[in-house]
Amino acid sequence: MTHPDWCPPPSDTVSLLPAGRDWDAVRADAATARWAFPILNGPHESAAIVDPYTCATYWLLPPGEAHDFIHWQRLHPHVTVLPARPGTHYVGIPPTHRRTGPGLHWYVPHNWSGRYLTEPAYLAAALTPAVHAAHGPHRSR
Repeated sequence: MTHPDWCPPPSDTVSLLPAGRDWDAVRADAATARWAFPILNGPHESAAIVDPYTCATYWLLPPGEAHDFIHWQRLHPHVTVLPARPGTHYVGIPPTHRRTGPGLHWYVPHNWSGRYLTEPAYLAAALTPAVHAAHGPHRSR
């Protein structure tokens, strides 16, 4: 298991790494992420990867912990979990120094904790109201 102090590999370019080995990933659309960022500013602040080209934001979680929260499915299609499984998902990891676009970059909160891995319960608790704020209440079919 990877230590919670995981850091991106040293590089000057984007590294393409598989989800489920060193971390699982949670992907959210840009509207949800905009609402989530202020909610996530707190004691568990962690960085997120912003992809302005696909309008997606990725949070990295400790490996194997993404599936502990069953309610991720209720946030679909605005939030998607990318754990290890057949048909591995790859995520572009920007260099640690890239904090602005264009292109993939790290969103780093004002009082950043220095962590690149996010606590799953904290992220889930923030994304639930963020999806509601960005997209309205969930409608049952």
